Amino acid sequence: MALAHQIVALNSSTATLVSIPSASEVPYEHNASISVQNLDSSATVFLGDSTITTSSYGYALLPGASISFDLLADDQLFAIASTGTPNVAVLATEV
Repeated sequence: MALAHQIVALNSSTATLVSIPSASEVPYEHNASISVQNLDSSATVFLGDSTITTSSYGYALLPGASISFDLLADDQLFAIASTGTPNVAVLATEV
């Protein structure tokens, strides 16, 4: 079982990959449980696939909130900020 964590800086113009640890930049060999925490006190973070925008997204993560997803090995989770350059904390556990 692999465990990885990272802080990812977001912006409001480009979707950023948050589901793969930045140290390896390769997909997990197995399924993974991914937790994302919005560290910002005012910006909403939007989660979805690579086509995510601030108006077309899968999930709105409010300031200070967190959520967990179980992803298949080939799945990728992206994030974009409603405004500014907030950070998200990501914890990934390969299962």
